[in-house]
Amino acid sequence: MTTIDVTNQHDVPQIIDEAVSSEIVKKINNNNLTNVFKTTPPSEAYAVGWRQLISQFQKQKIGYFPYQKKRIALIGEDTSYGLSIMDLMKGELKKIGWNVISEDEVGLDETDFTSLLARIKENNPDIVWGVQTSSSGAGNLAKQFAGAGFENTHFFHNYGLTIEQARQTAGNAANGAITLLNAGRVDKLLKQQGALQAWNEKHDAQMTGSAALSYQNIKLIAEYARSFDDLETFRSASNDQWAKHVLNHDPVEGGSGYIKFQQNHQAAWGSPKTQSALGYQIINGNLNFVWPPELAAKQIDGSVY
Repeated sequence: MTTIDVTNQHDVPQIIDEAVSSEIVKKINNNNLTNVFKTTPPSEAYAVGWRQLISQFQKQKIGYFPYQKKRIALIGEDTSYGLSIMDLMKGELKKIGWNVISEDEVGLDETDFTSLLARIKENNPDIVWGVQTSSSGAGNLAKQFAGAGFENTHFFHNYGLTIEQARQTAGNAANGAITLLNAGRVDKLLKQQGALQAWNEKHDAQMTGSAALSYQNIKLIAEYARSFDDLETFRSASNDQWAKHVLNHDPVEGGSGYIKFQQNHQAAWGSPKTQSALGYQIINGNLNFVWPPELAAKQIDGSVY
């Protein structure tokens, strides 16, 4: 939030590749910071992603789906991140006829959810959904859900279970759980660009989601710089000239999706042809990228349900 003021003041082009908050886009627009563009989808993308995923699971009869009464229990970490996403979920679920039967806030450091899950189980939900950033909280919630005796109930979790430490805490109790990440590595697109092959030739470690986004950031700036007649024209361009080149550019194939900036300087999001929230099924402690199917690396394993 502070940096974008400084880059604007000095006419320095800026692409932001990982920050989520919609407050950044609001500030860009309120202060007419024409030099700044934000690629990562806002927090709303999580709620929209869950609506799309749940609708698809219901339609395709995945796991224990379809459900008749469509009952979902929400659990939100009591942070601005957790509570805002849980609140956004309610509106998206209403659009597809799902009934929120309970909403519970849990502490950032909380690790014992047994009594909460017992109370939720009495209402016989079809889905128990949580949002947490704490790895210990997310891991213990998944582990205790598996031991609570739910039948034909799906466990969905926003973000927290993408953390390796959380999955280690949960162990095999997390098998079959679905977790969503706002923006991350999409192998199909990275392979098309030759980026994944180049990474593997140079590094022993796997390309992380952050590395994929950083690669995307560099590629975007290079693509937009090339849209000028020459390097000197790019260097001497005003903020308004830079903005015009970015906004008029064709969609760019990135590491997390296709990037096309809207007039509000936020990259379009919400579909596989823009940037989609990415869904992973946890199997034996690993994240299997399974949703959306147009981009997925693996199919959903139904044997765990």
